[in-house]
Amino acid sequence: MLQALVNHRGPARATATIRIAITEAAFEAICDTLPFGSVGYEAELNAKGERLIWMEDALMWRLASMRGPDESLSDVILRLIGRRRREE
Repeated sequence: MLQALVNHRGPARATATIRIAITEAAFEAICDTLPFGSVGYEAELNAKGERLIWMEDALMWRLASMRGPDESLSDVILRLIGRRRREE
């Protein structure tokens, strides 16, 4: 589920933000790698047990371009974070 939200930062500049649903595992992986407070998210899980998070639309499209066949955005996130951890 994608829902575009526009976050206006003053009259001359607007940044598009996308809300996506990801698995709890992908959410926890993101939170483990980013500073506290850097991820916008809903406090409650949705009906499917997924976490709704917000990110810049450009980042979402970058993640989407990395998807393999039958891969979700959650799969991409877990794959990328797993690769990063192996390289550390």
